[in-house]
Amino acid sequence: HPCNMSTVYLVEIGPSIIRGSMGTLFNLILAVGILVPYALGFHFRWRSLSYIGVILASTSFLLCLWIPESPSWLVKKGRRERARKSLRFLQGRRKIFLNVFQHLSGVNVIIFYAHSIFRMANFQNESVPSLLVSGIQVFALFVPLALMDRLGRRKLAFISGIGATLCNAAMGICFMKIYNASGSAIHEVTSHPPVANSLERYVFAAWLTLVSALLFIVFFAFGLGPIPFVVLAELMP
Repeated sequence: HPCNMSTVYLVEIGPSIIRGSMGTLFNLILAVGILVPYALGFHFRWRSLSYIGVILASTSFLLCLWIPESPSWLVKKGRRERARKSLRFLQGRRKIFLNVFQHLSGVNVIIFYAHSIFRMANFQNESVPSLLVSGIQVFALFVPLALMDRLGRRKLAFISGIGATLCNAAMGICFMKIYNASGSAIHEVTSHPPVANSLERYVFAAWLTLVSALLFIVFFAFGLGPIPFVVLAELMP
């Protein structure tokens, strides 16, 4: 899987003092990759976005051709001279249950269905809160870059998991309020937003939905997001 390969590679080439930060770097770039199409979506239709994605993916592939093999892998294969050259190039002349929790946290639902979520919450322009959600993820991922090697993986994972759970619960309560106020099923609320004279009943639930989604992304970004990849790579012999 590209996620696991990228993180294993980053951890293998990184000095031990910054190994956690190196493993987190993958998630930061992934968050930027989510933010960019959200932002470009204001100006381009899906076909143009697809062309842009092909260009970026092709560029990434070409740049990967210059990446040397991991020194530790080369040593394991007995290619010590190539390992020395790779190390000089990279550093200059001087699975587990975490993955289960990561995927069951619901982050993909929030990221991929952000527009639908905020439409259900009755935002008139769901693109703006969706962009906020993807944007906050980028900035939140700087937290593990600074703290993972200081506080350790376990403490950050617990804080992240508890925070994400509370935020998910808050969003569930919000949609229950929307359901009770509208008297309609959730899918009907999505298809037919409430009329103007009933908007005030949705204001609190709408803003609480946005705050909960933003806080969920923050909690996920500094724990459940990067830590499983880092720990997976560190478990490898």
